Amino acid sequence: MAAQRAALLKLQEAKGEAERQQEQAEGREQRRQREELRRAYQGHLLEQRQVRTEGAGLIGVELDRRGRARGRALADRQEALAGALAKLLEQTAGLREATMFALAHERLDAAMRLAGGELALERVPVSAGRHLATAEGVLRQLVDALEEPQQENAFRENEQGQGGGGGGGQQGGKQPLLPPIAELRLLKGMQQEALELTRQAEGGVDGATGAEAAKLQEMLAGKADELLKAMEKNEGGGGQ
Repeated sequence: MAAQRAALLKLQEAKGEAERQQEQAEGREQRRQREELRRAYQGHLLEQRQVRTEGAGLIGVELDRRGRARGRALADRQEALAGALAKLLEQTAGLREATMFALAHERLDAAMRLAGGELALERVPVSAGRHLATAEGVLRQLVDALEEPQQENAFRENEQGQGGGGGGGQQGGKQPLLPPIAELRLLKGMQQEALELTRQAEGGVDGATGAEAAKLQEMLAGKADELLKAMEKNEGGGGQ
């Protein structure tokens, strides 16, 4: 009887150790996937920055044949970049389900499609500069949201090494690819963008900027509430 209890105890310990190792492996794999995603955004950011820089000289001026050809070439690059990001959203599991990241992709697609159409015109409107800047800014926010400080990585390794610890509705279950902290970083980045747009509007930089700021603030208010509810649901174990 005692031997059976000892064997059962060892089996339970082995099961617990196997689960801990699996959790550690899943954590490492998710960090690898997040870093891969961050690098993809970083590459797209560099391309978007080049498109914006090269397109700046075409905005609001009379273009000759060579200038119009440059504009069409930039429009093609912008459309290709929009397509690449749409593909990234479609192929990355869990990305569309992340509230703020889905919003970021929605904003990127809209800004890039508008900029692409405007760059192809015979006279590139001033609004193209705004749309190019928005696309670059949102990509920068995505890169920043996925940055993980070294101490944060060390803490997670230590926490998983001790079997998890702490509470939380998702303890013992599979964690999302994009944790709440990344979503909150992205929300903060967009809130700062909305504040800057409001300041520009108040300074009379661009009449359309005020409407853009108001629209973004309204959008963020709804998404912040949605994000909070999702986090509360996870903390509560997914609800009843």
